[in-house]
Amino acid sequence: MSFSLSARLRPARLCLRCMREFVRPSSTASSPSPILSRLRDDMKTAMRSKDSAKLAVVRSILNDITNASKTAKPISDDVQLRALLLKKINQSKDAAQQFRDARREDLAEKEDSSATVMKTYVGEIEDSMGGLVAVEELQRVVKETVDSWQDGKLVMGKVMEKITGPGGALDGRMVEKGDLAKAVKEALGK
Repeated sequence: MSFSLSARLRPARLCLRCMREFVRPSSTASSPSPILSRLRDDMKTAMRSKDSAKLAVVRSILNDITNASKTAKPISDDVQLRALLLKKINQSKDAAQQFRDARREDLAEKEDSSATVMKTYVGEIEDSMGGLVAVEELQRVVKETVDSWQDGKLVMGKVMEKITGPGGALDGRMVEKGDLAKAVKEALGK
């Protein structure tokens, strides 16, 4: 009785679900933000330690990040995460002031504590990225951009986009938008 060797060594058929472990992720993909990873770890830590105040803040931040990922402008780097946190801090401060006006100190304290937690993350982002761009450097970059402008009429929005957009002089760096707008207005003579 002879068995054919080829019948026993038939190639295995793998389904797509099984192929996942063989597929290597692209090395050119950007790594996730270290602050974003830390937020997820902090959520787990807050759950374990039953720190409900910090847990609520971290969950809120992660929820906003998830909601932003479903829009045209997802949060993909620390600069955008910082902008989101600053927006949430301002909202918390406004809410705390409204609670104080309504004589609800307990709720005002809760909002103040959530703003404090968010400020720690903003500080970490600024430390990891080397801080904000100085006003003097902003003015220098704006002046160079305006002097070398060749795209027709100078428009404030286009100048700001060229400076902070992909390939711009301040691409990927933390810039206070108000300071940038002020520098562009001065350079354009408005």
